[in-house]
Amino acid sequence: MIQYSNLATTGAAGSSSCTDIRANCAQMSSYCNVPPYSTVMSQQCRRTCRLCT
Repeated sequence: MIQYSNLATTGAAGSSSCTDIRANCAQMSSYCNVPPYSTVMSQQCRRTCRLCT
């Protein structure tokens, strides 16, 4: 099971929708496209999973 820390990081300057809300998204990036983790990752690690527009 994936454990997340509660620290937040921000995305690109001026982009409120491009954020990672967990501090360890970079370490968990391999889970971006792996079910069942992809849903959680897309919600909590948008920047790391390259889901920003």
